[in-house]
Amino acid sequence: FPSHDNFIEASQISIGKNLTIDGAGASSTIIKKNYAQTGQSDPGGNARGFILVTAGVNLTLTDMKIDGNGNNCWQAIRHFGTGSISNVAFTGIGYEWGGAGVYYQGTAVAAVNGGGALNVSNCTFDNISRVGLLYYGSTTGTISGNTFTGQGAGDHYNCAVEVSTGAVATVENNVISNHSGPAVTGGNDPSYSIYVVGSGSTATIR
Repeated sequence: FPSHDNFIEASQISIGKNLTIDGAGASSTIIKKNYAQTGQSDPGGNARGFILVTAGVNLTLTDMKIDGNGNNCWQAIRHFGTGSISNVAFTGIGYEWGGAGVYYQGTAVAAVNGGGALNVSNCTFDNISRVGLLYYGSTTGTISGNTFTGQGAGDHYNCAVEVSTGAVATVENNVISNHSGPAVTGGNDPSYSIYVVGSGSTATIR
């Protein structure tokens, strides 16, 4: 990407081949979601993703900001492939769900059945309405050196890292704060720093 540029995207970005995308830093290269998804209902499947990485793709993504503020965004990146994400700032990832103004969905990176490693390092996550990093199914990888800042006290459901349904992750040297909750409207579900759930799911935490 050229330096000092904003990319205002009016539709889903689909990545279907091996690719390296290097930005000029979070303050200079900004990818902004600028299309609507209907609130209070699940957009379903791959339509959840602002950026969709298809199966078999290896993506290296570095040095940029991904901004969902102002538009419903269920998942900033829906990732079926492998690769790495580093020095990326995720902000404003939230999706209205369960009632007007109630944002219990919103995941920065959903790594779904990748069949290999996705490593995420030195990224920041703020104003994420549900999960910073979701590792699901056969996904593996290392989550290191990231900063997760939750939404604090109030009617929120926040989780920095979720390892689910057989995924395996190493979680090390991260800073996690302000994951307080609970989600009052959603039945007093608590917030978590790291949530490991499902048969075979494993997180090594250092």
